[in-house]
Amino acid sequence: HNAEAAKDAQRAFESVFQKRGIPEEIEEYTTIANRVDGGLYSMDISIALIEKGLVKSRGELKRLIAQQAIEVNGDKIDSTTVNIPSGSVVQVGKRRFLKILISDTNA
Repeated sequence: HNAEAAKDAQRAFESVFQKRGIPEEIEEYTTIANRVDGGLYSMDISIALIEKGLVKSRGELKRLIAQQAIEVNGDKIDSTTVNIPSGSVVQVGKRRFLKILISDTNA
């Protein structure tokens, strides 16, 4: 590893962990959902978060929601059912991220 790669790694670390930014590379989850309004889709995010290992169970997910530790696009959520646009980023705690890509069920 050269010095430039080390500097890039340091900048990425500072952005994500010190400045609470979003990493450039985020694991993606693709699903289908019903369009509810404009570009928003209604979906239950619990399946995506459990399947991708961001939470271990629905119980853990409910506890994290109650503690306001889950955000979608920077907004804290209060339910597993959310209305979101495709490409939304879900953040669990400080360091776990998932991008949700949605196709319309009516397409």
